[in-house]
Amino acid sequence: MIQRPLSDPTLQDPDITINGEQLSVCSSFKYLGNMITNDALLNVEIKTRIGQATAAFSKLFQRVWSNKSLSLKTKISTYKTSVLPILIQDCETWHCKRTHFKKLEGCQYRFLRTIIGKKWEDFISYLSIFEILETKKISITAIEPLVRMKRLQCLCKILKMDNSRLLRKVAFSETIEGKRKKGRPLLSWRQAISQDIKAFHLEHIYTLSECDQIKQLSQTPLHLEIADMEWKQTVKQKKLTKNTKSKLILI
Repeated sequence: MIQRPLSDPTLQDPDITINGEQLSVCSSFKYLGNMITNDALLNVEIKTRIGQATAAFSKLFQRVWSNKSLSLKTKISTYKTSVLPILIQDCETWHCKRTHFKKLEGCQYRFLRTIIGKKWEDFISYLSIFEILETKKISITAIEPLVRMKRLQCLCKILKMDNSRLLRKVAFSETIEGKRKKGRPLLSWRQAISQDIKAFHLEHIYTLSECDQIKQLSQTPLHLEIADMEWKQTVKQKKLTKNTKSKLILI
């Protein structure tokens, strides 16, 4: 059994017995491959995803990644089908913060660097890897735009559901009781969806009917390439700005 952390340390854990067996209280447990924690954060889940994806990637090192008889296109296709789905499994339900996206992008960066035959001593950047793959006409998407697209696809499925469905009720319900701790509130799933809509330039769907919203959201994969290009351009611009500030400090 899982419960929220007790605000008063003097309080005891609940004692619940079913059919003569006492339920143990835990802070986290695995359900359908996902890590559920009592703090509603993604830290444990992201760590688990990266660990499982790394294990799957390592198992294919001798047969695929270091095999010189296989083409780079074949290796990338294998990565997309065997490793990437493990890394972003059930990402539709995530409410990722910037730190989570950085960890996921860093994990993919290490994978792709190994696939193209580079080492950390080469000091090759994440964007440079994408450029190398583009010159060989191999396309691969960054993690952040991909997760955002899948969340919008999940929203489209929820909008198609009947109002009586529990998932739809939970997705669009409001909390009317309870108090939270002082400080910045946690990022909710609906707030993450709002960020996704902005990233894919779909702000106009707020003024549309529900049927038109479903039609627009169903075309989200068509906007993935544009969102991915904008993400890479933003990262490149931040890198140039950072390098410029470093040069000014040295001067």
